[in-house]
Amino acid sequence: MMNGPPSLPPLIDNPLAPEFFADEATGFFIHQGNLSITFSSARVDHLSDPGPVSRVVVGRGFCRSRRLRG
Repeated sequence: MMNGPPSLPPLIDNPLAPEFFADEATGFFIHQGNLSITFSSARVDHLSDPGPVSRVVVGRGFCRSRRLRG
């Protein structure tokens, strides 16, 4: 017989966990005709209450100049 709802295991916040999406394209940079795009995502520190939100870079994309010419 249970006396209450089951307890949840502790939450381990892993800042190195991989992202499957990005919330925004944070930056664009063109150098010698090459385009570089930086993507970021909002992450919440769930160990604090209320949890602070940070923007974290989750990926970068690069496009060589020959692809930009059309």
